[in-house]
Amino acid sequence: MPKIKPIDETEFIHDTNKGITKQTRTYNLNGEKFQIRYENSNGSPLGFNYKMCLSQYSKSEGRWNNLEDIKVLNMSGPIPGYFSSSCKAHALEFFQKMEERMVKIYG
Repeated sequence: MPKIKPIDETEFIHDTNKGITKQTRTYNLNGEKFQIRYENSNGSPLGFNYKMCLSQYSKSEGRWNNLEDIKVLNMSGPIPGYFSSSCKAHALEFFQKMEERMVKIYG
């Protein structure tokens, strides 16, 4: 069973007064770099949700390529409003489920 290795993560920000919850985590999985990004703030992306997604680093292109967004996950409820106190729990559930999916699909 492949195992993910955390490489880096940004500070977890959860500020209901400013209406933002966000963090980015970077991993190594089988020699490839992956990144999971979560940001619940003002403005909702149309189509692909680049604020809540999994990306893979392409060495040949020198950039992150988005792979999947929150829509592929079976989350327990809708995305909470960005001023909601439940954003922290939602973010933690998102990271757990996206990490599991990353290992299952790309590991």
